[in-house]
Amino acid sequence: MNFVALRMLTGDRAKYLGLIFAIAFCTFLLENQTSIFASILKRTGSQILDVTDADVWVMDGKTEYFEQTQIRDHGCKRLAHCHARQRRNRR
Repeated sequence: MNFVALRMLTGDRAKYLGLIFAIAFCTFLLENQTSIFASILKRTGSQILDVTDADVWVMDGKTEYFEQTQIRDHGCKRLAHCHARQRRNRR
């Protein structure tokens, strides 16, 4: 049975070579797009990882992208409270 299937696949040389080329080209496109997607994710994350002088990174829970710098007053008060507590513990 496998012999018949292989014979049908390779019976017409032009169709066989076209099929091999199409599979190779699709594989190349898939790998290329995956690489582009991974590099975009790496670039986006690197802007956050480049900030090394801060001990704590504070963001609002509803932040959609890193350039949004709005923190509600309640969050600022909580952050100030944590900062004061940390300063007391260092003494």
